[in-house]
Amino acid sequence: MRKLRPLSGLLALAVLTACSDSGMLAPSDSSGSLSFKQVSALSIPAPADVVVSGATAGSFANAIVADNSGRVTTEFWDNPSADQSATTDNCNIGFFATGTFSADCINQAAGTLANQGGYSKYWGDGAEHRDPSAFMFAGAFEYNVTLVGSVAGKASEVGWFTKDGSGYHLNPVVDWGNRVVNTALTINTGGADWGFYIKNAFNPATSGCVPDDTDCSDAEGGFGGAPFQQFALMVNASETSYLVGVEDNRLELFSNAPPLDSDYNDFIFSVAPQDVELLNGRMTGGGGKVTSAANEPVTYGFTLHCDITLSNNLEINWPGNQWHLDKPITLANCQDDPAIEPHPPVAPFDTFNGEGLGSLNGAPGSKVVFTLIDDGEGSKSGDKVALKVYAPDGVTVVLDVPLQLAPDGNIQAHYDQPHGQKP
Repeated sequence: MRKLRPLSGLLALAVLTACSDSGMLAPSDSSGSLSFKQVSALSIPAPADVVVSGATAGSFANAIVADNSGRVTTEFWDNPSADQSATTDNCNIGFFATGTFSADCINQAAGTLANQGGYSKYWGDGAEHRDPSAFMFAGAFEYNVTLVGSVAGKASEVGWFTKDGSGYHLNPVVDWGNRVVNTALTINTGGADWGFYIKNAFNPATSGCVPDDTDCSDAEGGFGGAPFQQFALMVNASETSYLVGVEDNRLELFSNAPPLDSDYNDFIFSVAPQDVELLNGRMTGGGGKVTSAANEPVTYGFTLHCDITLSNNLEINWPGNQWHLDKPITLANCQDDPAIEPHPPVAPFDTFNGEGLGSLNGAPGSKVVFTLIDDGEGSKSGDKVALKVYAPDGVTVVLDVPLQLAPDGNIQAHYDQPHGQKP
């Protein structure tokens, strides 16, 4: 039975560049994004709690023995890779997992080779567990997720998804699709199971999770028919870290035809689950005035929920420019710093770190990264704000507000009823 814990409505996905301990977090500009530490970690959950099987139950029954003999005689991911420059090259994910990956695999992204090794068992079903099995990750835990390798020959949209009665909700991660190895995120859905997806125009899925161009790790599919299962899952010996391989081409593995790029290493992720204390709530603010690094006056107003599935609003104005949120925020991390006193009213947190996509002067696709801190009320308020807005190209910083006191307006943390009740 999957482990169930009392959960709040938190949905957090945060850039992970710091150690895992609690406390108030200072923004860092070294990576072009604000960074912060995690909330307090508890025990590391076991695979039976973490991995959610599809209709056909999978298991980590077999040890990884990598070779290039093909699926007919071994595992589904063990085909000769289209990225091999020689027949002796070791370029599928089995070699990456066991640490025998070749340095000259074609299209290998920088940093891939350095991250190989450390995994011992794979997830499968069918005869001798050779076949792929659908999987997602349980929403009861937080996950540190890192792109550790890529040998993709073409660009794809890659990200994570949740699903509910209204369908699939895709969350693209630009640096994953751009094959930026060591891009690290924290995924915390506050209860919703999640998985990986891949989307591109050159591989019509015909019957994918979001037809006709998207494949998801929960597919109860195979190789010769839709929906195509294109995801490999492995685990290390201590069962504390998982390796996910994402394939970018539709698989054509028939006895009378060679594989089509069936290497299962186009995008390779490590997934490390953490059991954490979750916080919930919402934060509001209006009439705020701060100053940018370029000495520009900046005003802002917002209503933001720790659960990003709820309605969120954020607007930022500075001379000649307006930015506003287009859709639910994409990243959130709500934290309670014991050194900060946001009262009144009583609230479960005081610090909100997040990211979102919005419109900059009417042009969509502009990212904002922010930290908002509620530290008391009135003349003794220590409320603080940090804002960074990027142009739609995702690189150019058009507004930089370093973390600073926000003497005007009021930043207020609240319990998010009915999603969370006061004690």
